[in-house]
Amino acid sequence: MTPEQLAQLEKSVKETIEKTVNGKIANIDRKLDEYIQRDEDWKSTVQPVVDAYMTANRIGSFVQWISKVILAVGVIVGVLFYTQNK
Repeated sequence: MTPEQLAQLEKSVKETIEKTVNGKIANIDRKLDEYIQRDEDWKSTVQPVVDAYMTANRIGSFVQWISKVILAVGVIVGVLFYTQNK
């Protein structure tokens, strides 16, 4: 094999390997970009539901707290009325 033929063979092999490897890397990059896009689309769709749940959860916690306060005040008032009417 002549040096020119060897150089041509090395060049051909190098180009083939670069195309194959770069093609696979490009395919992986494309799939990853598509996955990330689908994930971001899903998250943007679900985010309003999550926000509504968090708001309802905070409101529920406040209602529980205020109910406890009202119950405590009611018990104190009831005890005071009971002790004064005896």
